[in-house]
Amino acid sequence: MKILIIGCGSIGQRHARNAAAFSKVLVCDHEEDKAKVLAESLQCRSFTDLEEALSQQPDGVIIALPTHLHYETALKALRICERAKILVEKPVCLSLAEAAGLQEQAQDRLFVVSNMRAHQAVMALKEGLKSIGKPLFARAHFGNDLPSMRPGVDYRGLYVVQRETGGGVTMDCIHEIDYLQHLFGPIAFVSAQLEKISALEIAAEDYAAINTIHQNGMRAEIHLDYLQKIKQRGCEVIGENGTVIWRSIGKAPEHCKVDLYSAETRCWTSLLDSVSLDINACYVSLIEAFCALISGAPRSGNLATLAEGVAALACVRACYDSAECKGQRVEI
Repeated sequence: MKILIIGCGSIGQRHARNAAAFSKVLVCDHEEDKAKVLAESLQCRSFTDLEEALSQQPDGVIIALPTHLHYETALKALRICERAKILVEKPVCLSLAEAAGLQEQAQDRLFVVSNMRAHQAVMALKEGLKSIGKPLFARAHFGNDLPSMRPGVDYRGLYVVQRETGGGVTMDCIHEIDYLQHLFGPIAFVSAQLEKISALEIAAEDYAAINTIHQNGMRAEIHLDYLQKIKQRGCEVIGENGTVIWRSIGKAPEHCKVDLYSAETRCWTSLLDSVSLDINACYVSLIEAFCALISGAPRSGNLATLAEGVAALACVRACYDSAECKGQRVEI
């Protein structure tokens, strides 16, 4: 098996190292030094020309580029590598028009990075749902300090600083929308408040407060920001018979807890408690599922389909529409 990783930034490096445990890898980046350093560490070939790299006919392609480059790169990969499976970093692309173009060409060969589905806390949360009866509503949140998110890199030069390249906290932190739809089904309506409320030098929102209604009637509140000085993430789900709560604080180490409260016993049960969670484990699980798919195994639910990636993108775009209408509810 041969997998080509396109983009040798931090996430591309992670995917390449993880994929090397399951497959032969190739790496490609327009910055020659970046590609060569990664290739030397993995003892593999590197490329700076995208079409030359794709001409090697890999069995799988992982696209780990800034969001505004996903669409054209994915189209080239689909055209040149006619049998390869394609895995695209989240979000799948920038617009619903681009999404429609990918759906027309992909023929069930394109998938979207959804590593939070395989995060130990999300899996524990999913297990806890079995014990709380019918879910009524959820509160999900993510926050981090943008200038510190990529150590040694000036955030002002990153794609996240403007919407036109896939930035803004809503699009960049699409994972919460994805895993809520994974757990509770498609979102039907959203209302959103998206603002820049800090002194960060960005031309997009650094704060998002989103309310959703799923097709099954489930409600959720999502808070996202680039403003917290220590990374925090979590979700609580309230059901008819109990509550399950996930709290994560910090990164490397990440202290992660998931607890279940039963209305019947009036007791709390710990489902997960780690003072130093392995943050790479969910990425390994993602690559393992992708390699298994290439080998002919059925798709794992932790590997988002193109349709699921487009559904998450549609929710983000609806959030933009709602915010422009002062928080008015928008149907997806």
